[in-house]
Amino acid sequence: MPLDDYIIAVFCLIDDLYSELKQKIKVRKAGYSPTVSDCELITMLLVGELLGLADNKKIWLYFKSNFLHFFPSLNHERYKIFNKQATNLWCVIGELHKVLLNSIGVWQHYLADGIPFPICHLARAKRSTLFKQYVAKHYCAAKNERYYGFKLLLVTSESGIPINYTLDAANIDERELLSQIDLPEGSSIIADKGFISKEFTAKLNRSSGVKLITPPRRNMYQQISARTSKMITTVRKRIETTISQLTECFNLNTTKARSIHGLIGRINRKILSYTTALFFNYQIVKDQFTKLELLIQG
Repeated sequence: MPLDDYIIAVFCLIDDLYSELKQKIKVRKAGYSPTVSDCELITMLLVGELLGLADNKKIWLYFKSNFLHFFPSLNHERYKIFNKQATNLWCVIGELHKVLLNSIGVWQHYLADGIPFPICHLARAKRSTLFKQYVAKHYCAAKNERYYGFKLLLVTSESGIPINYTLDAANIDERELLSQIDLPEGSSIIADKGFISKEFTAKLNRSSGVKLITPPRRNMYQQISARTSKMITTVRKRIETTISQLTECFNLNTTKARSIHGLIGRINRKILSYTTALFFNYQIVKDQFTKLELLIQG
């Protein structure tokens, strides 16, 4: 899809989602209408994230230099106002993602996995003041290293579409993070061995009616068949693909935010940008994950 066509497609989608969202909640309580509309700005943010422009100033300069014919009001928008408006839309972007998910489908099976979210090198942790009251040191078994920062627990659909996430200090148990995410009653969620706990599984089932499925450890008395174990491993690869694309293509771990709202806003828009790309990629090739990097051509 040519870049011009993709920008138009994203704007039309966001405009529809935004109109639907305004019927449910009041987006703006008071004040003048912005020079650049929310739909235009969100479109620039989402397309910019897909192009690898993770910085607000880079996005502002890129669209001001190349796409004033699409966004003429951007010519009168200073970067300071652009950046402030983008930051203030953190909650709206999160709500737009929920509206988009409602239009895609309904799921009963989910996947969950944790993502280490360092904010600085471990050697600078003692003198770092960024998010001081929210972060902690922890060990990441997957990378076999210690890091300083947050832990992000991502929940996706069975096909790997991001559904929800929660963010907390790195030393918080992943099971505690999972209990903070609302899932439909009667659904099931597949997680790795780090979530194994009879008490937590029973508590989750009692409180929300969600069934937790994990592969057993080799030294556990209760085992499952080789076929079931292989099925769990195969299905879990889908969330691993999602995490890989979010961290490598959308630079999920690189937000350059200096406030909690700014951090959440950056994460929200990266996830919405990724979900939007999956949505359009599925329309074109009928396989949401196939050659996502080739979605925009020309």
